[in-house]
Amino acid sequence: MKSTRLLALVLLPTLTLAQNQNKKKHSVPAVFNNASYVWVESTDGDIFTPGLLPADRHAIVDVQNALRD
Repeated sequence: MKSTRLLALVLLPTLTLAQNQNKKKHSVPAVFNNASYVWVESTDGDIFTPGLLPADRHAIVDVQNALRD
């Protein structure tokens, strides 16, 4: 029982570190570095389209805010 605990205590941090190394960096494509303006819309239309779902409207705003940051 003690050996399995010891093994778990040794392997758990190792597995955690291995998972963190494989994660990709989230970066903006190079075309956005030179862009002056970006238009964001959903498949159903832009943010001003009547009848656009609130979730789509919220997603558009989130993308716009992320691009600003």
